[in-house]
Amino acid sequence: SENPEDLTFTYIGGNCDQPFNSQQDKCEDFGVVPSTRSRVTCKDDDGEVFDSETVTIGDKLTIPNSSNTLRGVLVCDIFETRNNEKIQTLNIDTTSLSLKDVFGSLRLESCDDESCL
Repeated sequence: SENPEDLTFTYIGGNCDQPFNSQQDKCEDFGVVPSTRSRVTCKDDDGEVFDSETVTIGDKLTIPNSSNTLRGVLVCDIFETRNNEKIQTLNIDTTSLSLKDVFGSLRLESCDDESCL
């Protein structure tokens, strides 16, 4: 059974062209569009890593929030798997999320009631 406080994203491999809901959200591309297969590492403001895994388009990525650690900005770095080059950085404001929000190459699929509008 899934913990309702977890945030689940789908990796969709996009760039930073879409608009954001919050001033805190940031997306930065480093010249290479995220490809079919990437490694995603997500951490909090303090640099504590929640998740780091290799994903292909359509894969789901779950950020555990069991101890309510997500109180502010979640920082996700996307790396090319071949050469480990950083291709995208996302700052996701976890205080103003809406389902199906798209952040660069990640789309929000589920979150708890408190963190989802």
